[in-house]
Amino acid sequence: MKKIYIKTLLLFLLAVLYTQPALVFAHTDYEQSQALQAFEFSKVLERKFKDRENHSIANINNQTNEEVRSALFDWIKTILNEYGIKSDQIVEQQFNNYAGNAADKFYGKNLLITLPGESHKKQIIVGAHYDGSGFGDNGSGVALILSLLVTLSKTSLPYDVTFVLFDAEEVGLVGSQYFVKKMNFFDKNKTLMMINIDSIAFGDYPNIYGGVYNPKENKVEQSEVYELAVKAAQKRNINVLRTKDLDGYYKKHGQGPPIKSNTLYSNPWTQENPAPNREGKGQLYVSPASGGWGDHQSFVEVGIPYLHLEATNWYAFDPELFDEGFDGYYDTNDLTIGNKGRFMNTEFDTLEKLEEHFPNRLVKHFEVYGSLVTEILQHPDGSFKRKIDWFPIISIYGSIVIVFVCLGLVIIARRRKHL
Repeated sequence: MKKIYIKTLLLFLLAVLYTQPALVFAHTDYEQSQALQAFEFSKVLERKFKDRENHSIANINNQTNEEVRSALFDWIKTILNEYGIKSDQIVEQQFNNYAGNAADKFYGKNLLITLPGESHKKQIIVGAHYDGSGFGDNGSGVALILSLLVTLSKTSLPYDVTFVLFDAEEVGLVGSQYFVKKMNFFDKNKTLMMINIDSIAFGDYPNIYGGVYNPKENKVEQSEVYELAVKAAQKRNINVLRTKDLDGYYKKHGQGPPIKSNTLYSNPWTQENPAPNREGKGQLYVSPASGGWGDHQSFVEVGIPYLHLEATNWYAFDPELFDEGFDGYYDTNDLTIGNKGRFMNTEFDTLEKLEEHFPNRLVKHFEVYGSLVTEILQHPDGSFKRKIDWFPIISIYGSIVIVFVCLGLVIIARRRKHL
């Protein structure tokens, strides 16, 4: 009889252990309804908060501009509070007279929203800059972040996730530089990755990037997050065209691959098969890496790996400006629309032009990117580990030890002198 009780107890414990992960980490999908909600957020951003530029250097229409930016923050906080995100989870990070790479004196503010995880030992940062006036650049990134917050606010996450709306990206990544500057050693080393969402509306191809090119070794390093994103996409039945799928594709076909729904693409250029205008010069942006033109670069500089989400067209070029083509700054091959195929940072970066030329494109981009990020945040690969940079701690403690050793030697020398 005693054996039966023991067996029953063991079976019960096994059942509890088996079901516990499902109870803790309920799976949440990002579906078309969330993408449509993101699109509604986009419309509000376009209608009410169009001028979000940081004019704190030039002081051009600064008072009106600051009123718009302040109203934007109030609107965001109202939405988040409606979905149960508490005020103490939302922080305004003010910076004054902060010098960035391209700024002399700047003031502004980042908005930080934290969703606590089951463990606080690690964190993931998801960012998008909110400054500027463009609908695609970067109202689209802000809208996706809001919809992700709404989607994940009721979900258990394994690690803390900090969503950041960065200020002053357009004038030198100033907001993200300041954010990184305020991170201490432990903050940096517990950060698994930074996901940067920037300009995801107009481009023909929704791309994912990751890694840092090392010219000495002629290879892309720190691409773990890119590989993690590929696995996450596959779990969500999203097609991914990776470096190996696109390397040499343009040379063979004379054009980019077909644009398909539910598909993510990579930077197609490698040193072995560079862009046509980089032949003999060396490829500047080597797949699967991105260039350093977004807020992810501020994190790269302190060793935090990144995933960059951006919709563009790496195969587009203007024959009259051949040397400037194949660089990801064109949104589409069709040079008869926009500013010769460019919408980002032009007067054509509006919701009206997006729907006129690319109806339903943004919803599809929201859906594929939203699904990818939701998967990554809920199920980051357990085998993915950050390389911890212990040098600052070792150097600090090493310096302290050296100081005490020197003091000890001085004391010993003085005592011997008096003997």
